[in-house]
Amino acid sequence: MAWLVALSAGWACAGGPPPGLPPEPPATPTPCRFGITGRRVVKCDSRWHRIELTFRAGGSFALSAKKVPGLLPPPDANGPWSLSDNVGNAIAAGLREGMSLNCDNDTEAARWLGGHPYEQKVQASGKLTGRRAANAPGGKLAVELSGTLRIEESSALSGRYGPNWNKAAWSLRLAGRLVLDANSGRVESGELKAAGKIDGEYFTRGADMKEPYGETVSLVLTAAAPPTRETMLRVAELIRQLGAQSYRQREAAGEALRRLGDVAVPQLEAAAKESRDPEIAARAEKLLSELAPKARSAAPPVEPLAPPGGPIRP
Repeated sequence: MAWLVALSAGWACAGGPPPGLPPEPPATPTPCRFGITGRRVVKCDSRWHRIELTFRAGGSFALSAKKVPGLLPPPDANGPWSLSDNVGNAIAAGLREGMSLNCDNDTEAARWLGGHPYEQKVQASGKLTGRRAANAPGGKLAVELSGTLRIEESSALSGRYGPNWNKAAWSLRLAGRLVLDANSGRVESGELKAAGKIDGEYFTRGADMKEPYGETVSLVLTAAAPPTRETMLRVAELIRQLGAQSYRQREAAGEALRRLGDVAVPQLEAAAKESRDPEIAARAEKLLSELAPKARSAAPPVEPLAPPGGPIRP
């Protein structure tokens, strides 16, 4: 089986107070959220599966300067510097948690993927290096990133036809250029590319039932400028209209938020958790299930990994 993955990610930063109130400038940098689009082509010829499926990839995840300290260079760095493990771990968690999959052949897709994973374990390691780049805008810092990332995961899958335990090892090479806020380290623009492979195996515990598979991976993560204050105010007003007396107005507000996409997700998350209006909370939750379905599912933390044979080298 070979999986071909071509993804592009559009980044957006957003945040704000509870719905209906004008968002004030945050005391700390707001997280950058990037949405994932693309496809995964699955091919398998085994005892349980003889398929070729194309999955449309979607979803999103947030990446904040607080979660990834170490993007900024040390004060005494005159050349390349090693990025902290938090950077690789955050990217690994985002790649895993932020991707949702949809397929026109729902029946075969369900047989391949199985139900909701449980007993998940995820570990990440690698070696990422930063280097100052030229041509950064005023007050910004351009950083060239390069290196490797390895993710090892295992899980059980309920309802899968065939072996229902999975283990996989991702080996990715990352390279690209990001523009950061020179003070906070927040990503404001740029592009990262990741390419490599995934070696995996479905198996059944206690029995000699194995189904090996492989994937080739190609990703593009594109950072974009944060939304304007006017856009954030517009999102807050639309969320308030989710609780309007008029059904048509509620539906129109929901459709407008759908069109805004990932930029609305942080304020929708706040509305789903904090709104005292049950109609607003319910509609916000429904919109989130459409805009960021997998990012909102439970996922285990990513832990540091010391792979056999020593660290991965770029």
